[in-house]
Amino acid sequence: MSTVNTTTASTLAELCHRYRAEVCAFSETHHPTDESFDQHAAETWRQTEREILAQSATTAGDALALLDMALDELNEVDELGDGDLVRKLLDKVRGYLCRAL
Repeated sequence: MSTVNTTTASTLAELCHRYRAEVCAFSETHHPTDESFDQHAAETWRQTEREILAQSATTAGDALALLDMALDELNEVDELGDGDLVRKLLDKVRGYLCRAL
């Protein structure tokens, strides 16, 4: 089995980390109007989201960053328990990749 360096920073993995930081900061910001909410979102995490979706994963680090981002997103929307199966499946894929790489 070949060894893959998952710690090498890549543009996509860096974008995933930037997205998480932007969403966190965005969530802590008060938005008095829908317009200020939309404008702030467009200037931060929505732009980063578009950049992420425009790229393909090219490294194991990219794939793991995307899985982590998907799991984080599921945690945000899972108030009704709808994402439980998907989360478990993604956790299994992530666990395998971590062990295999």
